[in-house]
Amino acid sequence: MWIYLLIGLLFLILAVEGYFKGGVNGVITLLGVIIAINFSGAFGGFAYGWLADKWPIGDFPFWHRVVPTVAGFITIALLFAIAGLVVSIIIRKRLADRWDEFQIDSYKGMNRKFGFCTGLITATVYSVMMLAIIYRLGNFTVPFQQEDGDEGMLAMLNESRVQLEDTPFLKIAAAYDTTPDLHYEIRDALL
Repeated sequence: MWIYLLIGLLFLILAVEGYFKGGVNGVITLLGVIIAINFSGAFGGFAYGWLADKWPIGDFPFWHRVVPTVAGFITIALLFAIAGLVVSIIIRKRLADRWDEFQIDSYKGMNRKFGFCTGLITATVYSVMMLAIIYRLGNFTVPFQQEDGDEGMLAMLNESRVQLEDTPFLKIAAAYDTTPDLHYEIRDALL
């Protein structure tokens, strides 16, 4: 099942990344991801203004709505990731001047373990975000899927949405569905 594979890979990659990145950097990055999820729509138009000349989009209306939100999310997440790296470097340099080797080694071990934990929390946030996206988009693509099968990413999205019905994650994804009821009414009218 695609969903279990995606969630498993997210947890594996982000836990290992958090372990090597450290807890201080991980907490700031996690804060950035949470802020990016909540404010990427509002910040998206502003961030897309910076990238509009370099990132042209076509006439398809879906891209006019999605690209600014994705640009806002990436911009906010990257800014906080850079800030986390800078803060982590500053803390390590200050501690290297004040502490002996044993204290620094203890701090590094604690920071890595804390980074592993923040990596797991970040993976949870990304997993819920991914489930919500699959749920929302799949609600509109699965009813219109072709009988002979779809191709590429659309086929993977439809398969993931159908598989989501058989998992315990369906209630979590449905809880984060912010799609207006009018969209569902229009979908039902088209069917």
